[in-house]
Amino acid sequence: MKNLLFTILITASTVSAGSAQGIFRVSAGTEMLVNNGVRIVLNNTSFESNGGLGLGSLSRFVFTGNSSVASISGTGNIVFGELEFNKPSGVVQLNRMVSIFSGVNFTSGNL
Repeated sequence: MKNLLFTILITASTVSAGSAQGIFRVSAGTEMLVNNGVRIVLNNTSFESNGGLGLGSLSRFVFTGNSSVASISGTGNIVFGELEFNKPSGVVQLNRMVSIFSGVNFTSGNL
């Protein structure tokens, strides 16, 4: 039941109204904690954290898709386990400092 509830909440909060590209937001006053082995894929979606994000060292956060620009932004603390970029016809714009446990994989695209 917890997995279903989590999926519904994430789906309801990922896309900004009126925007062709979605934004996955962690709001101020909240924290998203993810255990090891989880893979989060943002397809044509930016990531904004004004709260906290903590991923286990073996978790992967993946930016994919063909939108022109996706970004990593916000004012909250961001700690990625592993970061992957797979955007063949777009870029990921890094608008803030982030911490990374394991490493960064560039499959295609630009940072």
